[in-house]
Amino acid sequence: WWWYAGAAGLIIASIASPTENVRQFILPLAWAWHILLLSPIGNREARDNVQQLAFSSASPLWRQLPAQWLAGFIVTFVMGFGALLNFIINSNSVGLFALLSGALFIPSLAIALGVWSGTSKPFEIVYLTLWYLGPLNNVPNLDFIGSKTNGYPQIFIPLSLALVAFAFWGRWRKLRN
Repeated sequence: WWWYAGAAGLIIASIASPTENVRQFILPLAWAWHILLLSPIGNREARDNVQQLAFSSASPLWRQLPAQWLAGFIVTFVMGFGALLNFIINSNSVGLFALLSGALFIPSLAIALGVWSGTSKPFEIVYLTLWYLGPLNNVPNLDFIGSKTNGYPQIFIPLSLALVAFAFWGRWRKLRN
């Protein structure tokens, strides 16, 4: 229950705080809060050793993988919902586009790294490194949340689509073997 209380607190703080505080502090913290929920996306079958059972269902590539990505997107979107409301109330279109690109990028990275590695560790390491360098330390072109920049949606939305395609290719290879 403590995780839910923390998530609710972050969402409420996102709604009630000034937009600059939301972009620079609260949204980055909210999107780091759910890392352990996202890290098993794409690799849960391997972790729990149920590949034979999961992949023997009807159309595992076109049903399971999109469902896993959608679940990750929903969790990411819910954690950023307070910021979304804040940006809408304050007419911050730059924050809205950055929020959208970040919400697409995070589960796409999780599913691609999960499918290809078979474990959650690469996502946890890569995501926390990107999160630390980009949103927290303002390294150019790595601020996928838009904490101090426009969020670079022109980079992260196409990259998200490429990561999802990469995940589909990896899962297709596993299903053929």
